[in-house]
Amino acid sequence: MNKKLLMGLVFCGMAVGSANALFYRGSGNWTDTTPSAPGPGWQSTVPGSTDTAELRLGNTVTLGYAAPSVASLQIGRGRTGFTDDRSGTLNIQSGGSVTSSGDIIVGLSGNTAAPVANYQGTLNINAGGLLTGLTSMRVGDQTGDGPDVGVGVVVVDGTLTLAQHLWFGRLGGIGTMTINNGGVVNVGGGLGLGTSNGLAPSGGTGTLTVESGGLLALNTWNNDGTNAIQSGSVLNINGTGVVTINGDRLASADSYIAAGKILTDDVSLSVTYDTVSDVTTIVAIPEPATLGMVAAFGGALIFIRRRMSI
Repeated sequence: MNKKLLMGLVFCGMAVGSANALFYRGSGNWTDTTPSAPGPGWQSTVPGSTDTAELRLGNTVTLGYAAPSVASLQIGRGRTGFTDDRSGTLNIQSGGSVTSSGDIIVGLSGNTAAPVANYQGTLNINAGGLLTGLTSMRVGDQTGDGPDVGVGVVVVDGTLTLAQHLWFGRLGGIGTMTINNGGVVNVGGGLGLGTSNGLAPSGGTGTLTVESGGLLALNTWNNDGTNAIQSGSVLNINGTGVVTINGDRLASADSYIAAGKILTDDVSLSVTYDTVSDVTTIVAIPEPATLGMVAAFGGALIFIRRRMSI
């Protein structure tokens, strides 16, 4: 087997703020606009390529069409001096899509002097929905050392595609993502759970769960078997969920599994490397099927499990 060395992950991303930040004033459709407060929609115009789209006033916004690209996207954001509801929810429905040229942030805490009532960011990508990021996504983010904690929740039944990295739990934040049946997450860079660079802990935690029928396709992760998934964070693979990683990751996957950082609700995990496609695949061995095979074949199944497991 040819082992490849990961030299490091470069954290690239746009700054949190933007000179052209637009925030949604209430709850409604992405297309809604209003010329002045306290209308329910965007400030005067739908966000475009030079705008940061912010959902941070305790609102829920539904996207059901191919929206114009935005400069960056922020969902849920606590800010210094505000103690009201700063949460935000984006539901991308079937046929809905948007591309962000900068970072996508779900659940961002500001460096506030007192905790806000709520500032959780929630992103739901429904079946047939599409979100594309040309840089990275941060789930559960924080901008300072204030008492608040950035909380981000992402549920993927459609498709999420990132050109760069997927980070969870920056500076004490808490991030979770669930990839359900039919959901696909493509990551062109690296994965970091409890780290914002894949190299060292960032003080927060991340939980990423791939359920039956879900797919997480990674380009890379830190191949040292330690730092892509930090202590207190976990990657769960259940049922027929699949995780793929380019390159030979057998040794590092084995290390993450041995450390309890990759888990399953099923019997065990199988890690394989295809030398032709140069892809490592991690799947669960489901318990119901296993028990049925035990009853039918006895010891033959144990041999199969040993061959499949690392």
